Amino acid sequence: PNANVAGMSRLQTCCFFLVALGGFDHAGAYLVSSDPQESRDQSAGIDPASCALVDRAPLNANGVGSRLMDMFNTQLPREVHDTLEQQGAHVANYTLYKLSDDRITWFIDMQPMLRIEGKEFSRAVVQIILYDVNLLPFSFFVGPQLIKQAYKLANRAGVRTPTMLADGQVHTDFGNYSFTIEEFIESEVNPEAQKLMTKRFHKKDLHKVKLASHVQMQLNALPSLLHEDTKPLPRFESLEDFLAWQKTLVPPAAKSIAKSLDQFVSNLPRSTPGHPVLYHQDLMRNLMLSPDLQNHAWHLDAVIDWQTAVVIDSSVFSISSLGAWTTASLFSRVAKGAYLADGMARGVLPNCPLRQFVRLYEMGARELEKKGLMKYQSWASLVAECQGEARAP
Repeated sequence: PNANVAGMSRLQTCCFFLVALGGFDHAGAYLVSSDPQESRDQSAGIDPASCALVDRAPLNANGVGSRLMDMFNTQLPREVHDTLEQQGAHVANYTLYKLSDDRITWFIDMQPMLRIEGKEFSRAVVQIILYDVNLLPFSFFVGPQLIKQAYKLANRAGVRTPTMLADGQVHTDFGNYSFTIEEFIESEVNPEAQKLMTKRFHKKDLHKVKLASHVQMQLNALPSLLHEDTKPLPRFESLEDFLAWQKTLVPPAAKSIAKSLDQFVSNLPRSTPGHPVLYHQDLMRNLMLSPDLQNHAWHLDAVIDWQTAVVIDSSVFSISSLGAWTTASLFSRVAKGAYLADGMARGVLPNCPLRQFVRLYEMGARELEKKGLMKYQSWASLVAECQGEARAP
């Protein structure tokens, strides 16, 4: 972007854009595929023993999406019908849209329409959330209530999101899975206009950068969240808060990881916290855009998929703090990997893309060893330590 954010130097502006658009390393943040070849590719960087453990993990942590698709056989789950009928609406038609990343999505038409707070909704998006946890560094557990709170705050900042219409749970042979029913946002995308727009103006990504950066500036300008209860969103009012939260994920058996975290915290320079802001974590992949032919630009219709949102200290956007936050995000990978190692050892894994978490654990642990901040150990050896702790009297 040509113009700097008001009051920032060019370097500070670059830092803002980097963080606002999800600049913390997203490597491995795409969820596991049911395709065997893709799963093998996503195992790159995982040691053989750890890979073998992942292969033996229960289905809820190892590619459950395709099995659920087979079970549903394109049919909308009965629980979704029941939830809407309890609110006076009826599903007239539905279309299975896709299985992607961490969810299964349907588009539905309702007649009678769903009426909420004086508004009528004839179309909606139904999503079954396949995982209880997510891969991005500043959040972990997810769910409909978290999404609702993120929508509420984003809307107050002037950012359009879908309306959450209802939520519930689908009960299957493979476990229980949350679902959401959200407003279907009409995005006026004409295929011919899209084709013409792409031909005339190739720099769609540059426009996405500008639009996403503008969204984050709107979120940063939200009136003070300092004294507001923002639960159940994860909340870190300082870098130290973020690291203390990670420590709660580390099981007692992972003593070396806990020690490394403590040492990193003790060596942090004193810093001045900023103020709490809402942070989406993945704006660039979740903008709904339509082409504006007259102005040779892209129009922002809404921002979707807020399940990874957090309330975080604004110092994350500071160039002077970026290095410490980036290193802390590596520790986050390791802490999550340790939490899941304990779950594997105890046979209580949450619904999760385990292969990706293990890959991120391995990458984070090796990178932290290069920095001299911890000693690397494979995920398999960490599981063994947790098993030993679990068997101890």
